[in-house]
Amino acid sequence: MSRKPSTIHQVILNRDTRSDLECDVQLIPGGQYLLFREKSLLECWSLVEKRVVWRYQRDSNDSSKAWLTFAYEVVEEGRAVVIIAITINAGYSE
Repeated sequence: MSRKPSTIHQVILNRDTRSDLECDVQLIPGGQYLLFREKSLLECWSLVEKRVVWRYQRDSNDSSKAWLTFAYEVVEEGRAVVIIAITINAGYSE
């Protein structure tokens, strides 16, 4: 007999965002934190506290810079996360 998947735990984050913006969301291993990136913003959300615990805002008026990527690593046996965000100067040429 096949069992249907069920929701064990659900977290709803109330966040204003524009639907026309490209965004990226990644759940950090351990399930306590989530990284959210959109146009000029990178946030780390605590899923336990349902709030932003860290934010990086680049100058949204500077259209010459664009996100290249971001990455993270869980360290200190899960007690900390190292986050790196890389932007590029879109107008740069050699």
